[in-house]
Parts: sequence; structure tokens; C-alpha cells
Amino acid sequence: MKLRLTFSVSSKQITAMYLPKHSIDELLAVEDEELFDYAEENAIFSALLFNGMCMDDPTFKCFGSIDGGDEQSIEVFDEDEADGEICPTDMVKLCGGDLFEDLTKKNYSSVYDGLSPSVEYDAVILEQVGYKNGRITIEFEVDKGFKWSDISLIWRNLDWSTDEFIRYVVYPSCGDSELEVLGVAYRNQFFDVYDYVDFEGGASSQFSCYIKTSDGDFELIREI
Repeated sequence: MKLRLTFSVSSKQITAMYLPKHSIDELLAVEDEELFDYAEENAIFSALLFNGMCMDDPTFKCFGSIDGGDEQSIEVFDEDEADGEICPTDMVKLCGGDLFEDLTKKNYSSVYDGLSPSVEYDAVILEQVGYKNGRITIEFEVDKGFKWSDISLIWRNLDWSTDEFIRYVVYPSCGDSELEVLGVAYRNQFFDVYDYVDFEGGASSQFSCYIKTSDGDFELIREI
């Protein structure tokens, strides 16, 4: 049987473009309409830090169908808040890092480490793009006797990153929602869905430019 699982939300994406030291003076002089092209050309590292697909966002919805049947709304069961209750068979489970490590054989911290540049940088440009209709869709085979509770949603929270820029600058920009969908687990399989957000109705990009000060803090120098 083929399962089709879809998540939808109204949120935003945040991308970081990290720049070397010699570009800071130039950064202040770049015209607003040229800033994105300048950042792309000069970035030494770029990363999608936040895709906005958060399960605790009030607009978040989960839908599922089997073998092309009618799509149905699926609720998410948070075991941490369940006080010992067992997940109902018509709900999917919310899980964190332990299951991720079991299935991928990777340390959960690698999820955050991969967002940070391994090279020195002295300036960062954040691009935030709001969207009205964000969606992630994934399909995979399930066994006979499948129950929705066989599905686990793996989440992450940028506040757990060891990167100070991500924790103290990017994380507060994410809003009140924290439980961002990282992947889907079924049986012994893990499906990474993080980069596959399609969205419609996106607003114009908003840019924030930061420089790293001598004491290691980040100073906002311009917003567009």
C-alpha cells in the first residue's frame, strides 16, 4: 500500500548567507535592490535555517491518504504531554532526537551542526520570505494492517543549536512556533523532508544584515 502524507502551514522561511570580513564595508554601500545578488556572489556558506513547517503553529495541518483514496485530516499526538497515555491508532506520534539517532545512526546534534559554516565569517545576511500556503508531501510504501500511529514525526528546535548566531538571532525570528518538522519515521525507515517545502503566495523578501563585533556578538547594521 502506498501512503501519501502532506503537511501544510502558513509561515516563512529563513536563509542565511555568510560573508567574509573584507566584504563588510562593501555591504554597507550595496544598493537595496542589489543586495541579494551581492550576497549570493560573495557568500562563503549558505544554509536554509528554518522552513517554517512547525507542528505547534496554529495553521499547521496534517493530511493523509492510502492508495489514492480520499485525503483525511490526521491529528498529531504528543507523547511528552500525554501523561502515560498510548497514542490512538488514528493519530501520528510526535518524537524527538532519540528516534532520529536510532534510525539514522547519527548524533542529533548533527542536525544543527550542519547549519553552521565550518569557515570563519564576519557578516551574515538573513533572508526571510513569508508564504501563505506551504506544503510538504511525501509518499512511501506501508504494510497491510497499517495504522496512523505507526508514523512518527521527528522535530527540531533551533534553540538547541550550539551556534550562537542561530540561537540568539535566528531563533527569536522564528516566532512562537518551535516544533519544526525534520522528517518522518515508519518502521525502521527515516524520510528526510526538511528541504522539500513548496509554497505559494510568498511575500517580498525581507533582509537583515549583521556583522560580528570584536567581542563575538552580532550587530544589526541594516534592514530592507
